[in-house]
Amino acid sequence: LNYDGSWKLLHYEARRFYAPILLALFIKDGIIHIRLVSESPNNHKAKVYIKLIDFYGQPIEILPKEQSPITEYVLSLQENYVHKVWEKPIDELPCKANEAFLEATLEVPEIGLFSTSILFLTEPKRCGLIDPKLETSVCYDENRVLKATIKVKDAPAFFVMPYLEGIDGQFDDSGFYMPKGSTKILSKQSQHSQRLRAAEKTFMPALRVFHLQNSF
Repeated sequence: LNYDGSWKLLHYEARRFYAPILLALFIKDGIIHIRLVSESPNNHKAKVYIKLIDFYGQPIEILPKEQSPITEYVLSLQENYVHKVWEKPIDELPCKANEAFLEATLEVPEIGLFSTSILFLTEPKRCGLIDPKLETSVCYDENRVLKATIKVKDAPAFFVMPYLEGIDGQFDDSGFYMPKGSTKILSKQSQHSQRLRAAEKTFMPALRVFHLQNSF
């Protein structure tokens, strides 16, 4: 835990990689691998959408002959099984490794699972990351739950981490990826939600948002 009792980013990542169906992206021996790991006790239908995107948020056709920059796969998932979805050598991509990243979206409607995973094709510090130009706001809803809204304007944002100084607890998500043009609304979960300090209800705290591009 952090000094204020909030979760570290690894807590949020652990929650994601312990999902019953995991979309795993990795590179081994210069080849990109995408796997679906199912630990669900049942069989399911799943869709996986794969996109190659530059750091301005523009999709790149993975193969020149493809009419769409989105590659779609439909799979029948077996219980407790690892499914091979897609493989491709990095040097066969239509761009350099430091010019783009891979985005893969998983949909399993039967169990309400929708997730997006990304893969950098080289070390992030070698990539020309663009300032995403975030817009943020904070408000209390009708139940006095603190809500933070983050909007991405100019470019994708990676490992986004919101932070409110002086407010205990943690947001319901952190360390996440946001595509260009997307909006995410978060709730601040207080460790003492039943006896939230009165002072916390009388002022609007400033939201700070950290992300990969502004971290180095």
